[in-house]
Amino acid sequence: MNAPPVAERALDHLHTFLTARHPGYEDDPDLHNQARALSEAYTAGRLTPGAAASTAYLAHFGPRAIVATARAMRAVPCPEIVLEVGAGSGASALVLALSGARELFLCDADPRALERAEALLDGLAAVTTIPAPVGRLMPRYTPRLVLSAFSFGELPGTPAEALASLRGAAPKAEHVVIVDAGDRTHARRVQEARAVALAAGDVVLDPCPHQGACPALVRSTDWCMSRLDKRLPAPLARFAEGVGRSADDMAASLLVLGPGAPAEGALVLSRPHVEKGRVRVPVCGPGGLRYLQALSRHSAAYAYLTGLSAGDPIAALAPRPGTDTAHVTEGPA
Repeated sequence: MNAPPVAERALDHLHTFLTARHPGYEDDPDLHNQARALSEAYTAGRLTPGAAASTAYLAHFGPRAIVATARAMRAVPCPEIVLEVGAGSGASALVLALSGARELFLCDADPRALERAEALLDGLAAVTTIPAPVGRLMPRYTPRLVLSAFSFGELPGTPAEALASLRGAAPKAEHVVIVDAGDRTHARRVQEARAVALAAGDVVLDPCPHQGACPALVRSTDWCMSRLDKRLPAPLARFAEGVGRSADDMAASLLVLGPGAPAEGALVLSRPHVEKGRVRVPVCGPGGLRYLQALSRHSAAYAYLTGLSAGDPIAALAPRPGTDTAHVTEGPA
């Protein structure tokens, strides 16, 4: 999947902004070291106040926030008025502004990060900053969408309580969009919020192709994530490589809730498993986790399954009775 045009524009804007404030940031080893330290602090849950306002933070975490938010926003139209909870230094809000949002309410506990967000978004949208962890809003205009980008894991309480806090911050929002890291801890928290939302009658618009129970929650060792193409511009790619991160792809957990028609079919969960004489592909669809399998002697079907990638949509096929596997003998029509 290619990065959508809004992501490309946002990444270019981010590079221009970073260059104006720190020329040569992409090749600065001191910034690379700072970014590595920030990444370790984020993973350990010990980021210090003000960290999100730094150039190293924005250069390192900004691209992933842009790519993941742009991917999630493909599922919904962007309204003119949006609230972001945990907005940080504004990279994800940049996607909203370039998608058509005219009024952005940015809520974050770090006032210095919000100052950086205002600078990043200058001239793109009207920005109201709310220096609070969540903040129950009573704005003159009511946000129609609430976003949590790489902050859902930091909201207090259970996944149900965190989801309720997002809804409480913008009671009339039609859509709730959550993007977070793709590791087990963050992804399972998002998937648990999905279960809560389904029980309350919400429609899951993305990334799931069905409205049933999440098969990744059955066993505590499982989780589901989306693999996204970054396709970073050359300077941001050099910065990522200098930090020791991939400039090509990333893992993220996504959840988009709101009115609309749910997707149908199935979704490829991971890269194909090529074994001797066959290929197997795990897919999620109606009925939960299933596998598609093709034998090497069925060359067209084998080539088709081998060429699939995580996140690809695919027609749901019924497994053979008593098994979890559907056998594919022909390529796509």
